[in-house]
Amino acid sequence: MRLNNRRRHMRGSAAVETALSLTVLLLLFSVLMNVGHAMIVRHRLLGATSQAARVCSLVAPGAMNQCARAQVQAAMGNIQDACRGLDIRPEQLNIGGVDVMRLQTSCPYTGGVWTGILERWGGDAGRYTLRAEATMPTR
Repeated sequence: MRLNNRRRHMRGSAAVETALSLTVLLLLFSVLMNVGHAMIVRHRLLGATSQAARVCSLVAPGAMNQCARAQVQAAMGNIQDACRGLDIRPEQLNIGGVDVMRLQTSCPYTGGVWTGILERWGGDAGRYTLRAEATMPTR
């Protein structure tokens, strides 16, 4: 009889340990997924900014803003939904006697599971801002 009680107790503690370990592992997995998604968005933002700077450095200075916005949004595709208000700022500069176009983009990251949970509980989900910058000589 004593042996059965001990086995029953061991099965119960194994179930509790499994539930606790799975909870921690699922939490870790979801955090890693969220960080991975943010890295993908940042990589796409960097590529879109570089491409837009390359293309828009050849247009007239008055059309740079429209060109940069269109190019960045086209290159970002659906992944720009992870940003709350994509900010695109082209500038015409003269550095060392060379006219250049500097394009700065920023994306308040709102993708992933954790940002949605923070918003529901009244937290600041948009505090993680991804930034990219590219500079190209103009013609």
